[in-house]
Amino acid sequence: SLPRSIGATGEHTPESFSDEYGVGAWPQRALKLPRYPVVGVSWDDAVAYAESVGMRLPTESEWEKAAHGPIGRLWPWGNSLKPYANTWNGGDGYDNGIAPVGSYPDGKSYYGVMDMAGNVWEWTADWYSDAYYTYSPQRNPKGPDTGSWRVIRGGGWTDDINRCATTFRFQFYPSLKTSFIGFRLARTAESSPASE
Repeated sequence: SLPRSIGATGEHTPESFSDEYGVGAWPQRALKLPRYPVVGVSWDDAVAYAESVGMRLPTESEWEKAAHGPIGRLWPWGNSLKPYANTWNGGDGYDNGIAPVGSYPDGKSYYGVMDMAGNVWEWTADWYSDAYYTYSPQRNPKGPDTGSWRVIRGGGWTDDINRCATTFRFQFYPSLKTSFIGFRLARTAESSPASE
């Protein structure tokens, strides 16, 4: 569904781009290409949309776990360099442009999560710090409390396959909107009563 304007914080509307690289103007691109990822959204836009539907952005550690699984794969599908993601000049069928969501079923992660590598970078909930993981908790770290950049993960259609590795992390100013960053939603699992 289309991200919608919400709250008193202003409009949260994706940016329009040229038709080059299969992006195009909003909302025409959403109406014409409904299976494509939403791009041109700032971190605040992504958070506002997630909250409006009762969800949130994944933390960086949640994102990475979903991408590489319990065994630390280099790419979501494993350790072999295969064209299972939409990357720049990758000979993948969608060279140098955005692909529909789910176009690379062989690229799914250990947990069956699609599109964790390539196509569009994804905003995470965390602030970026290059030193955070040297002192963070070992289990489910939440990222630093403050920062200037937000963490993006997964690589995009503008990147070489090596920047789409499950451990590659990058940062971006949260107020910027580009044609190569989108988001994915997460929900905290409800805890069930302990069995007796």
